[in-house]
Amino acid sequence: MPIVVQKYGGSSVADVEKIRRVAHRVKATRERGYRVVVVVSAPLGGKRSADGTFSLESESDLRFDG
Repeated sequence: MPIVVQKYGGSSVADVEKIRRVAHRVKATRERGYRVVVVVSAPLGGKRSADGTFSLESESDLRFDG
C-alpha cells in the first residue's frame, strides 16, 4: 500500500471547521487505498506552550465523529 504524506498548518487548521475539512481529506485519501502520514504544524491563531506544543485559543474541546 503506497504512503502519502499530507502537511497542514496555518490557516488550514485555524479553527474546528477547517480541521474537520482536513480530517475528511485524510479519510478520503485512506479510502482510496493509501496509508497516510499527517504532519500538522502551527495553527493560525494558536498559542505555543512551554513544551513546544500548540493549542487553539478557542474551541479547545475539538471532537470529530467520522
